[in-house]
Amino acid sequence: MAERVEKGFTFLKMDLGIRLFDDDDKGVMTVPGTFDGSHYHMVKHPFTRIQITDKGFDRLTEYVAKVREKIGYEIPLAADHFGHIGLNNCIRLGEALKPYQMAWLEDLVP
Repeated sequence: MAERVEKGFTFLKMDLGIRLFDDDDKGVMTVPGTFDGSHYHMVKHPFTRIQITDKGFDRLTEYVAKVREKIGYEIPLAADHFGHIGLNNCIRLGEALKPYQMAWLEDLVP
């Protein structure tokens, strides 16, 4: 990341979402079988019943904190590709990321 800043990048948009969690991570909770097979990507976001856990929110905010530590606050930071989560989790994630002055959170709800 530092090398990109050194190369003169003036804005950073990153992928941030539930795919950062391993199966055993306890970052999300959902009904068994949600991630099995290819049907996950065909289910509309509000109807997946996937919820980010407190541990998951902690992991996501720690991830953003590390990025901010590397790039500082002079470079705007945005995020995208959160995963199939419901509206309440989208709102909660936006609130959790306020300290990191995100430029935007893209497509939380498609």
